[in-house]
Amino acid sequence: MSRPRSMWNQAVETMPPLNLEREFVRPRLALALRHAFERSPFWRERFTAAGVESSELTVDFDLSRLPVVSKVDILADQAAHPPYGSLLAVSQEDLCRIHRTSGTTSRPLFITLTLEDVVQTLEAGARAFVCAGVKPTDTIIHCLNYCMWSGGLTDHLCLEQTGATVIPFGVGNSRL
Repeated sequence: MSRPRSMWNQAVETMPPLNLEREFVRPRLALALRHAFERSPFWRERFTAAGVESSELTVDFDLSRLPVVSKVDILADQAAHPPYGSLLAVSQEDLCRIHRTSGTTSRPLFITLTLEDVVQTLEAGARAFVCAGVKPTDTIIHCLNYCMWSGGLTDHLCLEQTGATVIPFGVGNSRL
């Protein structure tokens, strides 16, 4: 597919905002919310406490009724139900990657991804890098951390997705 240099997915990126919301965002959000309600004890408990039923989670759902959840809530849940908490809405067999936050401001938080999560992350990341001007003819020295922190590996793979050449330099080295 031929892409303009400033766009990754022209059909989505040039869609009028109201169409984008109606045709792309709201249907996917409704599907994700129902999936969370039906498969995640963490979310089911919070939706129920907020008076929200699964059948209400449609494209027309009033988002102001969603329960507010903080990182502290998720960390407490992961501590009570190690290692991933009751937030997980897929089986262990469906996971393909595990990252964690740095723990700079609190305990590290585990982030679990399915293959579909990874595919969607690569799509969004490539779109962002192309929007920022990354081209297939670029060579990029990638200096982010490749440990369990999600940014290093994720950004690297998203840059590769754009067609750019990536040099995985990482941190801690001062010489090539």
